[in-house]
Amino acid sequence: MMANEGWRSRFSGYRVHHVLATSSDHKFLILKLLQDRVTVRRPFRFEIMWVQHEGCQEQIRNAFHNEVRGSPSFVLCKKLQNCQEKLKWWNKHVFGEVEHKLDCVLQRLSEIQSLIENDNDTEDLFRVENDLILEHNDILVQKANH
Repeated sequence: MMANEGWRSRFSGYRVHHVLATSSDHKFLILKLLQDRVTVRRPFRFEIMWVQHEGCQEQIRNAFHNEVRGSPSFVLCKKLQNCQEKLKWWNKHVFGEVEHKLDCVLQRLSEIQSLIENDNDTEDLFRVENDLILEHNDILVQKANH
């Protein structure tokens, strides 16, 4: 039993999801409450992982090449705002696509784990599984910061 009657009456909308094992031989259970969420707008933060992607520097360069007239502090402020807008768009449309990447990795991981369970050539499969787990963890970090 996951919850008693009092808990279920207080949190009537919930779902239980079984998650693939990426660091253990146990599957995780994720309990999602389906309540109305209040969305809080997060302030913009530059993500260090963007630097590793080839398109980041181009976005910054393009943002600062726009000509702006005014005092030096005004020009800097406007160029930083422009850079922020470009990076937000780039993060969402180019760098992002986190959910799609996560789905693909989880699908491949599920297939590899099925092959391992069937005692196929496990040495190579364990290497592939480990690579997919690392990729999965990277995507989760990206998703958490998104």
